[in-house]
Amino acid sequence: MITVVVNCWNLFFSFFFFFLDQCRHLVFGPTKAFKGKRLKKHMIRETDVINEDLCMTLCYMEPNCVSYNFKKTTTNNEHHKCELNNSTHEGHENELEEDPSYKYHGAEMRSLDFKSFSWLETY
Repeated sequence: MITVVVNCWNLFFSFFFFFLDQCRHLVFGPTKAFKGKRLKKHMIRETDVINEDLCMTLCYMEPNCVSYNFKKTTTNNEHHKCELNNSTHEGHENELEEDPSYKYHGAEMRSLDFKSFSWLETY
């Protein structure tokens, strides 16, 4: 009986820490948003979206995404281009190119501090 209880606790904690490890908190603040810019060479996915909010949401949902490029089209108001990136412009400033049809938005990523169960800024 003790072995079963210990195994159940081990299983519980394994799942608990697995899900905590999967938690991440992206903050798309105004200081990392640049109109007329586009991050090149880091795109992991490209899709059409109906607005920028959906592009940001897709970045939250993509595990490796930490920034996005959004291109609002003028010919078709229903579909805009969303490019998800696996890097921010920080450390890649030379890859942040001028492009007046795009808006680049990088995120600050925060992780959970297990001691205080609060979010820590990681970059």
